[in-house]
Amino acid sequence: MHCHLCHKNIGLMRRFKDSEFCCDAHRSMARTPSARALRDEPDLNGEFEEAWLDHAPAKAASAKSTSSVGPSTFTALGLSVLGVIIVAMMDQSGQHAPAQRRSGSGSNAIWQSLQGALERIPKPKPQVRLQEDFRAGLRNWQGPSVGSGDWGLSEFGVKLGALKIWEDSKNLTDYRLEFEGQIEKKSLGWAFRANDSRNYYASKINLSKTAGSPTAEIVRFSMLRGRESKRISLPLPIAIDKDTPYHVQVKVKGDKFITAIDGQVVDVWQDARLSKGGIGFFKEKGEEASIRWVSISDADRFLEKLRSYLYLSFIEPYAI
Repeated sequence: MHCHLCHKNIGLMRRFKDSEFCCDAHRSMARTPSARALRDEPDLNGEFEEAWLDHAPAKAASAKSTSSVGPSTFTALGLSVLGVIIVAMMDQSGQHAPAQRRSGSGSNAIWQSLQGALERIPKPKPQVRLQEDFRAGLRNWQGPSVGSGDWGLSEFGVKLGALKIWEDSKNLTDYRLEFEGQIEKKSLGWAFRANDSRNYYASKINLSKTAGSPTAEIVRFSMLRGRESKRISLPLPIAIDKDTPYHVQVKVKGDKFITAIDGQVVDVWQDARLSKGGIGFFKEKGEEASIRWVSISDADRFLEKLRSYLYLSFIEPYAI
């Protein structure tokens, strides 16, 4: 029997108490939001954006069983309440000018009232947009020079080596990282909230063989003052193949980090020790991987989607 978290053999005496985890600490860690939990959580297995907006830290199992109302329910309820408020505003506008509504000018009054309500909703923050396709080489990346540590350009994009950090991103705090990458051998690794080679958070997609069949897992750890935390490995709920491009998205906000592969959420974790820092890529011994392009954006997506929803649903029909 193997531990579901670290994959090590479970001791004989431990098996009488717990046949799934090798120790109490690993059982406790497995209860936190993770790739394994997300695989069985229908609210988070769908589209990346909704998972980001709706996700809240997992409650205790007993609390979850007492209520069937999920986070996505509250999002839908909030939008419904806003819709009711706007419809009520429409009715009030009609009560003050019933004759105008019949003549057609009432629609303008309704539209103006709705537009005024929309203006009171905070506008989304401006996006911070950084894009990199490596056509200019690696001059904006801090780390080993080109040609050392296996960094170098390739037909796919750029081959990874020892950790390089994107200089233009080092002062960012909350952001969305997106990139296209592929594994040529064993693993693909990236860093975020990275200040330097001694302070960053890291994740990796690993390919390994268990009993002769390839398996995929996501690995995460932190590096603080040059000291690495214990690595957490979790099985991925999707299949990953070598030499196949994948679109990876990582949202970094506050102390919460959400990762998706090709639009499907695969991991959620939290850590509050690093409050800002950029993004980077790396490989470790025996690994080979490449990335084609990288993009970073920073936007208040909830407000952006809310304003669009209200405009298309309630305002545009009256914009005569």
